[in-house]
Formats: sequence, structure tokens, C-alpha cells
Amino acid sequence: MKKTPFFALAFAIPAAFAAAGVWDAAELRGKTDSDPVGYAVGQKMKFTISLVGADAAEIPGDAKVKWRRRGDDGVDFSGEAPASAVAAEPIEIETSLDRPGFVRVSAEVVEPDGTKARRLPPEGKDKGESVSFEGGAGAAVAELRAGPEPADFVEYWKRQKEILAAVPVTAERVEIESRDPAVRQYAVSVACAGKRPVTGILSIPVAADRGEKFPAEVTFHGYGTHVQRTSWVSHRAILFNVNAHGYDLLRDDQYYEDFFASIRTEKDGKKYNYAFDPDQNASPDTAYFHDMALRVVRAFDYVRTLPEWDGKGLIASGGSQGGLQTMWAAGLVDGLVEARPGITWCCDFAGLRDGRLKGGWHIPYSPAMEYFDPVHHAAHVPTTCKVDIVRAGLGDYTCPPSGLAVLYNSIPGPKKIHWVQGSTHGYVPQFEENQVVDLSSGWPVEDGAAE
Repeated sequence: MKKTPFFALAFAIPAAFAAAGVWDAAELRGKTDSDPVGYAVGQKMKFTISLVGADAAEIPGDAKVKWRRRGDDGVDFSGEAPASAVAAEPIEIETSLDRPGFVRVSAEVVEPDGTKARRLPPEGKDKGESVSFEGGAGAAVAELRAGPEPADFVEYWKRQKEILAAVPVTAERVEIESRDPAVRQYAVSVACAGKRPVTGILSIPVAADRGEKFPAEVTFHGYGTHVQRTSWVSHRAILFNVNAHGYDLLRDDQYYEDFFASIRTEKDGKKYNYAFDPDQNASPDTAYFHDMALRVVRAFDYVRTLPEWDGKGLIASGGSQGGLQTMWAAGLVDGLVEARPGITWCCDFAGLRDGRLKGGWHIPYSPAMEYFDPVHHAAHVPTTCKVDIVRAGLGDYTCPPSGLAVLYNSIPGPKKIHWVQGSTHGYVPQFEENQVVDLSSGWPVEDGAAE
């Protein structure tokens, strides 16, 4: 495994809005003194935090930069400094970890009245972005490992695939207006085991009419209750853009309002969005993820039936919840050649239960959730399938970096992971300094990875 040379690590929130306020061009940037995922247990980590883009003469005298260090070791401490001083000389924070895991470092500029310093709001918004960052570093991350998978994990998924195989792969599709004249698009519904079918938008290059064959990519959605009405396209591949829920396509607004209400539950005065109901999550058979996983497998069953498919290329992709589904595909779908998950949700349920740092939005642990944990599916990815974890944010605690490290470490075959410093779940820093650490193992040289 070879690391891309990396020492001048930096991260930032960019100035998104041109305006006259003191904070409108301000950024909090930082860097570590070494590769952020290359520290050893006990090795000193030094973070440097800078405030750039604000005129020191205009910074209110009582404005502060407040920072906090947390970690998988349970250590939590914080500090602050005048913002004007940080604009002149960066803050240095020194720490270490006494075990394999991650440190989380966050900072924000605070106005004299105690409110967060913000940039000018974009049009239609009440608040601008805060002047802040989230970043981190890891120690001995290659040693992070998943806990044991359920004893019947393999047998369980074998049974589920047998149940699915008993349902014939039949589909209905309706051609819809394409966003690209070189590609035809269809609203598709595919019969599936479980409560609902696979539904999504299929895109096939018009060149297939001339007999050309194409690889197939199935892409999956992040968490949410949006209505799927369109899809991006490719001139070089069949794309099947699958929604997570199996709702009907091309329906009226009332249908979708009723549908999304139907997948929420309320018990004892508590309301649960889909996949969060603890009663459903008491068993893998009743968990919301159960049918979602079957739909993932069935989506590939369907694209294999397409005469336009080249018979070889099968790719899965998606971010967040889509990354979760992508890893299910990597472990459950025969013949997959590449999986491209990003910021993969729900990694390492047991590790988060046992004390690894997590954010406030996560599905509570239950033994049944172990059947859907992507770190367990990762262990069953055949070595014929490459896995490219396209983004892992060191400041992302919706999908904590410890879980992404466990995911990477669990994959037995060729793999890549792209660690992005300063990246939260929905934000990737945009500035010139090198902020990405690429790790690869077993990845073919011809695919561009340094070995």
C-alpha cells in the first residue's frame, strides 16, 4: 500500500459570497504537521488553524475563534483566542491518541455577542455559512477492524437471495423525455421480493440501436424523501438510477405525499423517519433496509437482461445511503466488477456503540443492524471487484472516519480510499492546497494508482 506524498495538509470553508461584511471573504484553514491518517499511536499530532481573508483592522475586538478537540479515546478539551490574533498568527493545537482511532478538531469564529460569524446569505436564504471548519487526523488507522459479523450472516443472505430468485425478473418501462438526444430514458418498474418493486430511471445510449454494447452502472440515492423525476446520462454506459423506496414513478404530488407519510412511524409519542424505527430494527426481516437490499440485488438482475449490455461491465455507485447500498451490491451481487461508494453511511454499528466518536444523526445500534453493516458486506467482496471509496471526510460525523477506515480495512481485494481533510458530510473544501490523501492497495497500475 503506497500513500500519495502529503504533508502540507489544509482545509477550509471557502468564501462563497462577494460582499462588504468583515467575514464575507473569511476562511478558517488548517493543516496537520504530517499525513493526517499516517500517525502512530502516541505520536504527537499538531494542528495549525489560520484565519485568512478577513481584514484584521475590521475584526471586532471581542470576536473569538473557539476550537474543540474530541476523539475516539474519549478525551475532550477546548480553547479560544481573539480572532484578530488568529488572523495575525495561527493557533497550534497539539494532541495524540493512545489507541488506534481518530481525533476530531472543530473551530468557529464567534461574534462579540456570542453568535456564529457568518458570511452574507445567498439569495433566498436567511443565514449565510458560518466561518468554521471540521477536520481531523487518525492514528494507526490500518489497525481498525470490524467486530464479528452475525454467525449466520452468510446463510441469512443466501436465504434472502433464494427468496428473491423465486420472483421472476419482469419489468415494465415507459419511455420518458430524455435530457440528451444521444440517450433514451425510461421510467422502469421491476418485480421484486418484498413490499415494493425496484423503480428508477434507465438511460441507454442511442448508439445501442446500431448494435453497440455497453457496460451497466446502477447508481443509488442518499437518504431522503425526494421524488425521482429525472436522471443524469452517459454516452458510454447504461445507467440505471434507482430510488431507495420502490415508489411508483410518474405519479401526482398527492401520491408522493401519501407515500412518504406511509413510511414514517409514530409510537408512544415519538416519530421515526424511515429506517429509524427501533421496533422494525429489532429483526433483519422487518428492518426497512431489508427490502431496500433486495431491491439493490434485483436492480442488477434486471440490467443483466438488457440486450444492450456488453455482458461484462457491472458497476455500483452512490453516496451516503447510496454508498451503503453500493457496498451491499459489492458483497451480494455476483459479477460486479467495480463499486464506487462515497461517504458511506452506517459503517461499523458496533464500533460506534462501543465508544468510537459519532455525530448526532445515526441509527441506534441493534444486533439486527449488523446484517446491513457495510463493513461486514465488505469482507465478502470478491477480489475480482475493485472498490473505490471516492470520498471519506475527516470532518464528517454523519459517516464517521473510523467507520470508513474499518470499511476500507475489511475489503480483501483491490481498493482505494480518498481521505479529504476539512470535508463534512455535505461539504468538500475548494482551495488550491493539496487536501486529499489517497490510499490504495492491490489497485491495477494501469488504472492510475501508484503501487
